[in-house]
Amino acid sequence: MWIAAVWLLFAIWCLIFLGSCSNSTEPGSDPILRITYNPPADNVVLLLDDELLFHVNIENGPGAVVTFCRGDSLLTTGTNFLYQGIRIGTDSLCANVTMPDTTYSKNWRIWVDAENATLPPLVPQQTVGHGPVPSSIVVTWVQPSPHSVPRPLQRYYVGINYNAMVTDANWDEALIIDTVEHLPGQTIGYSRTYNADQMVEILPGQEVWVGVRVEDQAGLLSPLSESLSILITLPYSLQGYVRDDQGHPLHGVIVDYGCDTCKTATDVNGWFELGPFRDIDKYVFTTISQNENSHPDTVDAYYDFQTDSLEVETPQPLEIMLIGRRGLDPGCTDDQYSGDFLSYLRQMTRTDRILTIRPNYDLLKWDSYPLNVYVNAALNLDETFAMDSLAVEALAIWNEKMDEDYFVQVDQVELADIEIIFTMQGLYPNHGLTEIMNEGRRYRINEVIPQKMHVLVLQSLNEPEYTLEVILHELGHALCMGDHSYCGDLVHLMWGTPGGIIAARWPESPINDDEAAAVRVIRYLPQATPMNQYISE
Repeated sequence: MWIAAVWLLFAIWCLIFLGSCSNSTEPGSDPILRITYNPPADNVVLLLDDELLFHVNIENGPGAVVTFCRGDSLLTTGTNFLYQGIRIGTDSLCANVTMPDTTYSKNWRIWVDAENATLPPLVPQQTVGHGPVPSSIVVTWVQPSPHSVPRPLQRYYVGINYNAMVTDANWDEALIIDTVEHLPGQTIGYSRTYNADQMVEILPGQEVWVGVRVEDQAGLLSPLSESLSILITLPYSLQGYVRDDQGHPLHGVIVDYGCDTCKTATDVNGWFELGPFRDIDKYVFTTISQNENSHPDTVDAYYDFQTDSLEVETPQPLEIMLIGRRGLDPGCTDDQYSGDFLSYLRQMTRTDRILTIRPNYDLLKWDSYPLNVYVNAALNLDETFAMDSLAVEALAIWNEKMDEDYFVQVDQVELADIEIIFTMQGLYPNHGLTEIMNEGRRYRINEVIPQKMHVLVLQSLNEPEYTLEVILHELGHALCMGDHSYCGDLVHLMWGTPGGIIAARWPESPINDDEAAAVRVIRYLPQATPMNQYISE
């Protein structure tokens, strides 16, 4: 009895102090199984890049198989495993001793410390720029030189912060928007585009700081130099109408800004919209009214237009008005205008050259129509006809030719835009003179936007038809045809000096169709239209 008790106590002692022993409990059985582990402790601390040999020693264990594992993953078979501390942080290791009828296990918890370890180098040549589409950014960098890397590199992290610069100290507060695997030997660098349409982390219109860090196989991150910042762009569109020179919408006109896909066509209301663009960009649009896809009314019918540089601050909607291509009176010889209505219009409005007060090619005209006209009552000096009656007749002739009111007679000079004055002062050798009178200062036609005009007619003309022709001529100037025609005295009323055109044409209108078309275009074009941006070819 006592012998059995001794054997039982011995077996318990083996299990407690030796970790393992034979299953045999009878006298004369096999030698006792002994298993020892090195290191014996369950917790192990290593420094980065250190190595430690883990060993399992087995005595009296025939047929025992030793395996080292991490979780369910087999690392090696054998009694030795060389552990390398290549990554900071916690790790685990287990050793299994498998017998024919049982298995014994040992588990280690390993902590790899980075004390005094060399960090990966800075990620060089970091840049951040605006992406190709609105609300996007592009981040670029190159990999560190292989000669400066203490351990193999694994991946790059792109971090952003909207509240402060991205630094080593506040890296935990950064939003990691991308993880990019390191590609050994890549020489062309890395480039990534981040778009608000695809990432909620990209906030249009906000300033953002960006930093890139690289992680090596030890889990160590490179330090950060001064992080980069950029204001993320906002989207904007450019939109507007394309109309003809009387305000009617043009359908099917192409609005193009310079590439095969950078264009659109106007709808039945003349409306177009292009974009979205980045709010840092500027664009120049060109209309294309002569194309196979255009509405039939627009083919070969209009001079195309190229805009100024347009940007996010450009007032919208845009108003683009195309001038119709019209032939000129055959009496206008080719050596003057080459039959080109645009050349004639620009010369008549003095927008083919720079003026002293107006350093541009903008059309300056009345802000609104019809124009109020006050006619001073007067007789010709020989008292055979009333000059003021001829002035009233001249207003009616212009309105009839234009098929709408351009002039309205008023009976108070304070209400007038235009005052017709019959005088003997300041006209020699001219028979008439029209000038802008803005706040008491005199200007030539087309030099400024008119607020008030004086039409001066010589009081001693003494011939009704000639007087009527002079008044009609000066009213043409008052309608902002500031120059004289080169087309001859019997072709255009606006010839340099009146030359009997009424007698030659009566009872036809003495106003030529070219002149009527020019006056109509002037009325309906927007104020300050840059006339040099129309394309005559």
